[in-house]
Amino acid sequence: MPPERDSEYDLVCAAVSSTVYLTCNTLTDFVGGCTATQDENEITLRVKQDSEPVQAILRSFYEHMRDIARQYPRNINIIIGGESSC
Repeated sequence: MPPERDSEYDLVCAAVSSTVYLTCNTLTDFVGGCTATQDENEITLRVKQDSEPVQAILRSFYEHMRDIARQYPRNINIIIGGESSC
């Protein structure tokens, strides 16, 4: 069941969306690209190639997302490769 929509939910949604699109744009500009797809309660980020720079960017992305998830655990769940990491 999706979390109740309130100002906290909207804040988290904005933070996650911004983080995803910044990461995707960075990957596109510097290392070959990615795609981000979004529906009501899920954002998927897919990279087009793997390399050490891609992994470094994704580690930073993950750390930031994990920080958001720790602050707002009722509003976010991180899933990597089909497995929940929070």
